[in-house]
Amino acid sequence: MSAKEPAPIVGWLRRSPLKCVTLALLPAMLLLATGTTLSYLGRVQAGQRIGATSEPGFRIAPESVPNWMLALPHAPSRSVEQAPTGVLALGLGTILLSVLVALLGVYRVARREELLTWTTEGLSLVMPGRREELAWDDVERVTWDASRQQVRLELRSGEESTLPWPTEPEEGAELAKHMETVRRKASWGLLPEQQRRRREPAP
Repeated sequence: MSAKEPAPIVGWLRRSPLKCVTLALLPAMLLLATGTTLSYLGRVQAGQRIGATSEPGFRIAPESVPNWMLALPHAPSRSVEQAPTGVLALGLGTILLSVLVALLGVYRVARREELLTWTTEGLSLVMPGRREELAWDDVERVTWDASRQQVRLELRSGEESTLPWPTEPEEGAELAKHMETVRRKASWGLLPEQQRRRREPAP
């Protein structure tokens, strides 16, 4: 006995990841701005400290000055130039953290599966935390609920189901109208995919 062939797909809709990516990158953008500001302040602070301890009189000393005296003014100058300030180090660390947060955010969005498909037999919704399949025979009507900004599916059992997206009125109303047309044609076997399957010779 051969397995039942899957119903032909009439249409599908995948949620645009643009908004999700923007929300995922927002923390990284804030961290990047903070790290850049801290790095700039750290460089300014280090430059001021270096300038304050690097006067020409201390760097070029007469030969008559003893060596033990020449070492005194140069010691703080070299330590300031070689050692990064705490603010600068914190800024650079924040910038690196923003890159890591951005990569993790994009990775999470890429793994997020949100797909709506409708076939000659019904529709299927797949998204995080929700998987739902409805046959057209169980759906009474598909409408656009302007008050809730959602596509509403009225079931023959008296209950209802809603689609979480799209939420834009123009796109949502167009989708509801299209799915209602598909539902009506599917109930009468008038979809091109149904007619094409009937014309195919039996194996």
